[in-house]
Amino acid sequence: MITRESPPAPLLRCLLVLTVVTTAAAAALRLLADDLARAAALDDQTLATGRFDEVLVPGAAVVLTACLAWFWLVTLVTCIEAGTALHIGFGPAGVRRVVLAACGLSLVAGLAPAHADTTVGQPPAPVPGDRTVLSGLPLPDRAASQDPAPVSGHDRPEPTRNPTGSPASHRARHTVQPGDSLWGLAESRLAPGADDSEITRAWRQIWAANRHLIGSDPDLIHPGTTLDLPASPKEK
Repeated sequence: MITRESPPAPLLRCLLVLTVVTTAAAAALRLLADDLARAAALDDQTLATGRFDEVLVPGAAVVLTACLAWFWLVTLVTCIEAGTALHIGFGPAGVRRVVLAACGLSLVAGLAPAHADTTVGQPPAPVPGDRTVLSGLPLPDRAASQDPAPVSGHDRPEPTRNPTGSPASHRARHTVQPGDSLWGLAESRLAPGADDSEITRAWRQIWAANRHLIGSDPDLIHPGTTLDLPASPKEK
């Protein structure tokens, strides 16, 4: 399990989702009670010589009961995951997406693990000997009628240094809203008509830039988390 740094879903909402699913499953089981009783009464002779409809309906009731039990278990685990901000990852993404959406969270489907840059999001290290200089537009060139006065070594200003050398300070930021996904954020920052490979490369860059917030599993992003968005091709 991986502990998330982003806020979990409201516990009351998760309990409400689990209660609704439990009530619906119990109602369905009550409707299937007679068919389940007939399935329990089937013996080898009935299975061998009985009519097709005598076996089909009880058998379908057993299969449906198993599906209901499996769906309830996935809902239980996913509600625990959403309410505690822990990632368990039990069940298929489609079912988890429905349950998490009901709990107020977002799930990105079809994401695969990728290696992220561990230095992303870290403050730049200070440069020894760096001095603060005036920033602004340079003075325009002027024609000099005489040679300029020599500048001593003590008065010569040092060139301005860029501690990072990267445009990280110019990155846009986005606060995750219910229904957002890394795929959707990446697609919105690309030019119209971008193919799946370009979108995949873009959402991986967003994940890498925010792995200290999202964690090692990119499937789950929480509303309220502020993400750094690397510069897109439209902004370069």
